[in-house]
Amino acid sequence: MTTHFAVSTETTDELVVIACTGELDIATAPDVERAIGDAVAADTPKLIRLDWSGLTFMDSTGIRLLLSTVRRCKEAGFELVWDLSPPAQRALDAVGIHDDLLRSYGENGS
Repeated sequence: MTTHFAVSTETTDELVVIACTGELDIATAPDVERAIGDAVAADTPKLIRLDWSGLTFMDSTGIRLLLSTVRRCKEAGFELVWDLSPPAQRALDAVGIHDDLLRSYGENGS
């Protein structure tokens, strides 16, 4: 089985958009982690948008990546926003994670 996946980064004066399409899983997560790490290391702009609206699949690795990104951005002083595809949202729903919980996870560090 071939996994189709692409990650791209676009930076403007106002924000960094990290767009992902295809299947986000253990094989493809390192590419996304690298893109997020590069955006945080650049230190400006301070707004990161994860555009995961093109994901066709996301497993627990993607959930872990999203949680760690929320925490990492909060600790580094970045604002993080996200757009999730229906399959990605279903993966979060299946484990009881919703937007409010994600936002509070970043705020209170639990």
